[in-house]
Amino acid sequence: MPALAKLLVAIDNARSAQRLLALALPMAKALGAELVLLHVWDIPGFFVDGLEPWALERLLAPVRERASAMLERELGHVRTKVPMARSLLRYGNAAIEIERVIAEEKPGLVVLGTHGPAGGIAAKLLRSANVPVLAVPVPLEVKPVEAART
Repeated sequence: MPALAKLLVAIDNARSAQRLLALALPMAKALGAELVLLHVWDIPGFFVDGLEPWALERLLAPVRERASAMLERELGHVRTKVPMARSLLRYGNAAIEIERVIAEEKPGLVVLGTHGPAGGIAAKLLRSANVPVLAVPVPLEVKPVEAART
């Protein structure tokens, strides 16, 4: 398989997806590459620690459904330009899950967003991934308190 036959694009929300896909879609299209859209969702441990399994499932189900709906909506847009696109939805620590998907899928390039100077997940993957990683700045949108109320 050629080195860039598969691109992995890790998105965390619809806003980052727009920015990342604006770069990844033309690359995938020009290369004739498969595009794998990945979304990793999680709920911080302090929310779920000590919950009974039934309560945990009641908490996780709506979040999983919303994450899945966002991912499928983005995949629909992507497939209009790159028919060889598919999506993966994972639950857990984003850095760990992205590393697992890299090992499983063996992409030629990983595209993901970074929200600040420290880089968080992107910085970790830039150090640890065995494939090229394109970290794209995706500024966080901070709304004034008045706008958040509407």
